[in-house]
Amino acid sequence: MLARRRDELARLGFWYPSSPGEYSHTALAIFAAPENTFDLVEHLPGGTFNEAAFARSLASEMAALPPRVRTVIFSNEHCQSRFTTTEHVAKLHALLSPYFDTITIIVYLRRQDEMASSLYSTRLRAGDPVADVLPSINLGELFWASYFNYDQMLDRYAGIFGKAFVKPRIYEPDFLLQGDAVQDFLGICGLPSWLAEGTGEVNRAISADGKKFLSALNAWHVELGYNQNRGLAKTTRDACVIIAERLLQGRPQRPARNDAQNFYENFRDANECVREKWFPHRSRLFQEDFSQYPAFTDDAVKPQEAALRAAFTIIEDLVRQNGELVSRLHVQRRGFRAFMPRRLRVFLRTLLGRSALFQKLKRQ
Repeated sequence: MLARRRDELARLGFWYPSSPGEYSHTALAIFAAPENTFDLVEHLPGGTFNEAAFARSLASEMAALPPRVRTVIFSNEHCQSRFTTTEHVAKLHALLSPYFDTITIIVYLRRQDEMASSLYSTRLRAGDPVADVLPSINLGELFWASYFNYDQMLDRYAGIFGKAFVKPRIYEPDFLLQGDAVQDFLGICGLPSWLAEGTGEVNRAISADGKKFLSALNAWHVELGYNQNRGLAKTTRDACVIIAERLLQGRPQRPARNDAQNFYENFRDANECVREKWFPHRSRLFQEDFSQYPAFTDDAVKPQEAALRAAFTIIEDLVRQNGELVSRLHVQRRGFRAFMPRRLRVFLRTLLGRSALFQKLKRQ
């Protein structure tokens, strides 16, 4: 929404920068946590990131802000997932603080089992061969323990930016303005709700079969030694994701209810700390209704069979698309030949017949 509404935001006195990224401000995370963002760098043009050049481009953009702009908005979810130390947050603060009188951190907290389920789909789309919806949690393992521990994350930001400038929100419809995160964010910023009109993107849920296929595809690419973020692996996966979103919609892969509850229990103590510090008026941090999960997982179909079933659907669609493309090319060729004057066709055939390159291509 922010990326699509840049012009309207500017007229309202707000600015959504482009120097950290045209869509999401990934460069902020790469700058502040370079050791945790190698995979993000691969998505950049040229696959490289120059810290000094980025800092200069940000400084230039801030210096050129229109006089009417009073508030600048940055947005990037990797500033949660990749910031595992206070030093990461401090580096972000050092980058931004010279340009602003105040900096407010707005973060949306989602119940951990729901966040893990959403993360599973994101990881598959990004090329991770993950097979299980819920990651294996070992609270001694740094990354996942930090990723889902909101108490540690909020403390890191509060310690650097100041507790008064950290505004956590609960990602639940009953808590959000109009039950929507975008509308809630606009309300916090003092922006009109109409900015969200026509900009919403609905995530298309891929069925359990489709996700098993993506997991198998990603595992195959890893086995072949492909770079998951570039070349054939990314092109193939992106095409399959598009087709799967269109043809393989349906009930997503979900963990069993008991597994989801057990996963959530890993973070009950940390969640209680968050409630006490930031939401003392709530009896618990999150609603604890797990009825959306099945009582048992459906293991009747083996993962290999489900993946093959999805693969056949995708292959059939690719064959159909190829056939339609060939048919359209034939129609266009006939129309072009009918339109082109005979003398010009003879001239072009003669010219191409004399071309050494054309003769080479014919032989090949």
